[in-house]
Amino acid sequence: MKKNRFIWVVFTALLTLSLTGCGSDEGKDISMGSLSLNITDAPVDGAISVVINFTGVGIKPAKGEELNINFDQPRHIDLLELNGGDGHSEILLNGYPLPAGHYNWIRLKVAEDPGVIELGGQK
Repeated sequence: MKKNRFIWVVFTALLTLSLTGCGSDEGKDISMGSLSLNITDAPVDGAISVVINFTGVGIKPAKGEELNINFDQPRHIDLLELNGGDGHSEILLNGYPLPAGHYNWIRLKVAEDPGVIELGGQK
């Protein structure tokens, strides 16, 4: 996969971020929320498959160090199965508990796969 295609896929991915809720820890007020993250893709011509191997998610709070969520096993997702704008998406995280607050960014961790790339039946 060319770098431009990868960048395009990342920018067209639909990310849903939800931080709500409250909690407490031994009398201290600690606001907690949850993160739900889905991914989808826009239609593309000429590709046979676009499989991305997601290994986790990184989240950077406005204050503090990056939080890393690593999947037990890589999630192999063929983005072509999620295209067309018909609401199909794949869940990466569903209600993952996080401290409520402001976050600077979120990134998807992707494993590099040196596999063969075929476009329209050509290598």
